[in-house]
Amino acid sequence: MKTPENKIKKLPAELDTELQNLSDSEVQGLKEVWDLASFPASSPFPDPSKLDQVWNAVDEKISEGVREPQFQRKDDRPAVGKRQSGRIIPMRWVAMAAVLIIGAIGARMWLAPVTLTVPYGETASVQLSDGSMVELNSGSTIKYARSFGEERRVSLQGEAFFDVEEESRPFIVETFNGSVRVLGTTFNVKAWDDESKTVVALQSGSVQVAGLVNEDSSKRLNPGQTARIQNEEILLSPTEEGLVPASLAWRSGDFSYSEEELSAVLHDIERRFDTVIAMSSDAMGSRKTKYSRKNPGSASIVLEELCTSLGLAFRTTSEGFEVFDPQ
Repeated sequence: MKTPENKIKKLPAELDTELQNLSDSEVQGLKEVWDLASFPASSPFPDPSKLDQVWNAVDEKISEGVREPQFQRKDDRPAVGKRQSGRIIPMRWVAMAAVLIIGAIGARMWLAPVTLTVPYGETASVQLSDGSMVELNSGSTIKYARSFGEERRVSLQGEAFFDVEEESRPFIVETFNGSVRVLGTTFNVKAWDDESKTVVALQSGSVQVAGLVNEDSSKRLNPGQTARIQNEEILLSPTEEGLVPASLAWRSGDFSYSEEELSAVLHDIERRFDTVIAMSSDAMGSRKTKYSRKNPGSASIVLEELCTSLGLAFRTTSEGFEVFDPQ
């Protein structure tokens, strides 16, 4: 798509003056590259595809026909200012092109997505360019653009609470197996690929949940409702007041589960307290548990209460802990 003529930026006056000393072909080449680097004032930054054009065009303009003449003896050197056969681009042109290259590099860096990973044992908050706030749980990773375009799209691996600013552009959270589409709302997304499911809990507003394989079979959530994306299916819960608060318990440092697999609970404990928890058998991890605890101070406190309720035991190891069946 071409940039509208009335939106192409003019060359700066100082560069326009320098053009007086260049040949017509060099002037045209510089203007072409400048036009490529121009973008509408209404857009914060140029389109990434246009940056590729700028980069390639500048590189071609600089390298095209440039070669150093070879001199055998000192007396063979030309007088200063005399042009040699074999086109030599003036330093003014190279300097101007270098300015464009630096600008293109800066724009590329700005347009590159931001990746934020929260270490185990910590949580973090980030404000996006549209004003939306994201709270990230331990071990989570989010990728997002510094400046959104027609869509506000982020990628999440882990768990995060979103408080999305309401506006006409859709806000989309992508996970390893699904997506959540909203306009303005508050909701939680838990999506660990090693647990093979994405769980969305809606606090307020409205969200549309879809799987990656069949996006047409999306489902809408009501406040107080949760959705689970697993095995290419979307399962909605009844609208129960207690489900969403349980999903948000991590924001206060609490643990709250209702019929959750033990392996998922142990993973949450690992991330929260930056430790390693092994199980004596994989089959143990599929056992379901109900558990609730307000802001425990250590992993051992949680493990002791969990194991007691499930008839299990745990012990410390060189790496952390191991859960086992004492029988």
